[in-house]
Amino acid sequence: MAFADGTPARLWGFGLQAGTLYLHTKNGQPDREIIDRHARRLAQLGANLIRLTHVDSDWVHPQLIAQGPTTESLDGQAVNTLFYWIKALKDQGIYVWVDMITYRPFLRGDNIPGFEEISAHGQNKQRPLVEGYSYLNPRIEELWRKTSQQLVTRVNPHTGLTLKDDPAVAGIMIWNENDLTGHFGLAFLPDIAGKYRCGLCDIRAGWLAYPRANHYQPGQLLLKDGAHLNTQGNYLMAQLTNRYLVYRPDFPDATWKGLSATHPVGTGAWKDGVLAIEFKGNRVDVIPAAANEKDAARAGGSGRVLIDGKKPSEFPGAYRITRPQPGPWSPLFLSRVDHDAPLALEDWTLRVSHVSADGKTWKFDVSGSVTEQDGSGQSDRPFVSKSGRVKIDPAAWFRGFCPPLPEGYTIRWKVLPMFADAYQAPEIDDPTKENATTVVQGIANGTHTLEIVADIPASPPAIASIRTYCPPVKAD
Repeated sequence: MAFADGTPARLWGFGLQAGTLYLHTKNGQPDREIIDRHARRLAQLGANLIRLTHVDSDWVHPQLIAQGPTTESLDGQAVNTLFYWIKALKDQGIYVWVDMITYRPFLRGDNIPGFEEISAHGQNKQRPLVEGYSYLNPRIEELWRKTSQQLVTRVNPHTGLTLKDDPAVAGIMIWNENDLTGHFGLAFLPDIAGKYRCGLCDIRAGWLAYPRANHYQPGQLLLKDGAHLNTQGNYLMAQLTNRYLVYRPDFPDATWKGLSATHPVGTGAWKDGVLAIEFKGNRVDVIPAAANEKDAARAGGSGRVLIDGKKPSEFPGAYRITRPQPGPWSPLFLSRVDHDAPLALEDWTLRVSHVSADGKTWKFDVSGSVTEQDGSGQSDRPFVSKSGRVKIDPAAWFRGFCPPLPEGYTIRWKVLPMFADAYQAPEIDDPTKENATTVVQGIANGTHTLEIVADIPASPPAIASIRTYCPPVKAD
């Protein structure tokens, strides 16, 4: 963090919240004497940054959101008090950090689609919190944007500036703890697991209990860098997961048994050197036969693969794009590459051709080993290459801590197959393994016909079985 002239900034301070912010009023106006006194004391303690948080928590009144049947409007008295705090802190040389949403409940009158489902998971059924839901519910996002815009664009009568223009506002928290895991995920994971017929592994309870049971001190962490597990952390995660991996034959199998099907292949399954199997799903694996399996052709052999009479390579969905490299925290990371046109197996290179003076935008060229030069783009605009085989959304770029980005910087990715147009029975060194070959994946999840046409009809490939997969998703 640095000031505009490049001088390194070091900020230190405290948080002020809820009642601390709003209780100092007199006749409906901020009690300037008391607030000024607090600001001077904070400066004497050495603070140069104060976070104004829980500005919208409804256990105090007034608070940021006006009382009423909806949460669409700000409370004028609360805003005035909040704005005077900013002025008083600014007078003492203290920067402020303002939260847009910290603990704001929403109401039935907000006309939020799915409100009944959301409130069913809340502690307060009439005024539920909605952390995480904003990513999935446009109405919640609309309400957040509306009140946030009102707050940052309203002129502070005590400074003459809006929050967005006030240099004393060092930061704005868009939405406190608005995550998909700790709040939204913990509430909805059981329902999601049930909907998609998945097992739910409760890691959190065991993770919290382990340090207590083993007398861990605060410094004895299970992380190696604050985010990633160390050796002991990996051990604990494996053990907590392993206890759920238990075969229970007493459970009904109707919900999962049809997700995959194994079709045995004996010597009688081949007709004039052709193996034909109708299946339902989007992926096919071929399981080779060992040389000593009684009801299979002799080891080895090869043949052509057809799906609905076409080569697997003719299905656009049977291609995948690798993760672009270098990865995150490099000078520039491209998190996702899409496409509009069918892909070809090739290597792609993106080269940065120009970087703006502030390092915030850049121009680039893309080329493929097969497609060749395929167009140029700019980071702040959607890009589709001339062939349609490369599509980049501006949101896919990640600059991390914005290290210097040199011109000529390159990013590379590959297009790889999820298919095999020809099947060659592998040599089996370890008969305890299946040695499966995926001949197609990514086709529409529906009914298809697999054909394997032996190169030598009298000696077809040694195949023990065909396994097909039909996930619980609609045909695409």
